[in-house]
Amino acid sequence: MVRVQTDTQSVTNIYTKIVDHNSYPHEAITITSEFQRGDAETGVWKLAAKQEYIGALIQHYPTGILTYVKDRESVTWKVLDGGNRLRAIRDFIEDKFNTTIDGATSKKFSELTTRQQEQFNTILIPCQWLNIESTDPPRTIAEMFCGLNTSAVRLSDGELFKATGWKSNIWEIEMAKKLVGGDWKSKMNNERLNSIRAAWSTNIGELSELKRCNNLAMAIGYIISAKTGNFIHFDTKYDVNKRNLDQRETTPSAAEQNTIYKKLEMFINFVSDVKYSNVLFGRLCGGMPGKQRIAPIWKRICEGTLTPALHKKMVRFYKTHIVDDDVFAEYKRILASGGDNHTTASKISAVHDYIDTFD
Repeated sequence: MVRVQTDTQSVTNIYTKIVDHNSYPHEAITITSEFQRGDAETGVWKLAAKQEYIGALIQHYPTGILTYVKDRESVTWKVLDGGNRLRAIRDFIEDKFNTTIDGATSKKFSELTTRQQEQFNTILIPCQWLNIESTDPPRTIAEMFCGLNTSAVRLSDGELFKATGWKSNIWEIEMAKKLVGGDWKSKMNNERLNSIRAAWSTNIGELSELKRCNNLAMAIGYIISAKTGNFIHFDTKYDVNKRNLDQRETTPSAAEQNTIYKKLEMFINFVSDVKYSNVLFGRLCGGMPGKQRIAPIWKRICEGTLTPALHKKMVRFYKTHIVDDDVFAEYKRILASGGDNHTTASKISAVHDYIDTFD
C-alpha cells in the first residue's frame, strides 16, 4: 500500500531541497530520474512555458500539485510529476531567465526588489509525497508515471480561446463565435456579420463547430489577420494570436469592423466566383476550408493587395488553368514544399509567382 502525505512547501524550501541536499538530508529532491523526460538541466519546457509558470506563481494562480516518490532503494525523493515546474523555479532564482512582473516589466530574480524576492520565496505550493512500500509491486512507480502522463488531454488551441473568452468580453472571440454559429452564444449581433455568415454558408459551406473548438480558432485567425493586415496571424495557434486579442473589454470601432467585414466579403466573393471544390480548396470541416489551400487567396486579401485586376487573374487561374492535372500537381507541390503543411509566407509567395506565369 502506497503511503501518501500532502502539505504545502514554500518556494525557498523547494529550491533548497533541489540544490542543497545536505540541508534536508531526508527531504532532498532529485529532479531527474530514470523515468522522467529530459535531463536535470534542461527538461522539455521551452522558455515561454517557464516564464508563464513563474508568472502564474507570482499572480497566485493555481499551478497544480508537485508530486514526489520514494521507494526503499531511493536516497532522495524523485519527481513523479512537476519536473519542469521545479526547473523553472530553480532557473528563475538563479537568474537564467526573466519574466513579466506587475503585468509590464520583465525582470530577472536578482532585479526584483527585496520585498518582491521575499514575496516570491514565501509562495506556498501544494506537494504530495508518495512512499512506495516493500510490499508494492516493482512496476508501481512506472505505472503511476505513465498514468499521469497519458491520462491528461492537453487543451486544444480552440479550447484555450474559448477559456480566454468565457466572460464574453473580447470582441474578436465574440465575432468569431457569431461567424461560426451553431452552439456558440455571442453577444455580438451585427446585421452585416449575419449576412457574411449566411453568404459563407451559401457559397462555401454551412458553418458549425467541431468537437475541440477548431473552427473557433480558425475564425479568430481570419479575424485577427484581417484586423492587423498581417498574414502571419492567419493561424489557429493560441500562442500566435493571444497577444492580438483586445483585452480592454471594448467594442470594435466602426472602422475596425468595416476592415474585417470587407475582407471576409472579398474572400467569399472570390470563392463564389471560382465555385468551391473540395479537390481545389480542400475538404470542408464544419464549413471551414483547408487552411493550406485557401492561404494563397487569403494572403492577398488580408494584406490588402487583391486588386480588381489581380482578382480576375487569380479567378481565371483557379477556374481554367488549375484544372490541368500537371498544373494542379505543381500547385500542390509548391504548397507542400519543405515536407510539411504549414502555410508559410514563402510558400504562398511561390504560389503567387507560379500564378503570375499564366495569362
